[in-house]
Amino acid sequence: MNAATLHTWSSQVRLPGQAAAHPGPIDLTRVYLVHHAVRRDLAAFTAAVETTPLDAAVTWLALGSRWQLFASALRRHHTAEDAGVRPVLRPLTDVPDREVLDEIEAEHATIDDLLADCTAGFERLAPPPDVGAHAVLVSSVTRATELIGAHLDREERETLRILQEVLTPEQWAQIEETHFRSAVPPAEVVALVPWLLHQVPGPIRRDHLARAGRTEHLVWLATRSGFTRRERLVFAHIG
Repeated sequence: MNAATLHTWSSQVRLPGQAAAHPGPIDLTRVYLVHHAVRRDLAAFTAAVETTPLDAAVTWLALGSRWQLFASALRRHHTAEDAGVRPVLRPLTDVPDREVLDEIEAEHATIDDLLADCTAGFERLAPPPDVGAHAVLVSSVTRATELIGAHLDREERETLRILQEVLTPEQWAQIEETHFRSAVPPAEVVALVPWLLHQVPGPIRRDHLARAGRTEHLVWLATRSGFTRRERLVFAHIG
């Protein structure tokens, strides 16, 4: 019997697009919320780069800025996983599961390269419009959507399964506090809270905020309307 079986196993949140939700002792709502936000953004960017007119200069500048928020949030999430999660999991797993963890971590480097390609592509779509650069950006965003989507699916099916099998809630709480929460500067929290919770189904959002604490709840109340208005402007040409 491992340490996890000493705790009451709980059901996990299910969000649109989620590949799996392994039961276990650890509440992984925040991880699944990040994955939901990444999938949401990738779908929006894929549609936007295909439908936004090349002469819509203001929108392309806004899309580039919004991509920076997305890429920064995803890199921060991957950094926390690489520094805080997998080093703890590896000594507690058998060889097949360690190989899976290594393979998933190796995908982060490829994803970083794709994020950089897309960032450069949005920069090239600033005025004047460039038809060739647009075709490259469409291809890059499509590839990023496919690869990151598959990566998230694999994390949900494999990494989070392993995590639920070998960690205790106390171990996860320490990892989450050290690598996922305290590592985020306060100024970035203001941007990341509405990004995380945008378009999350109401009951799930309310339950998360009830457990997240007063500060995150206040940030959400103060930023949600402005974030929603900006999203409408950034993704104005999505049908």
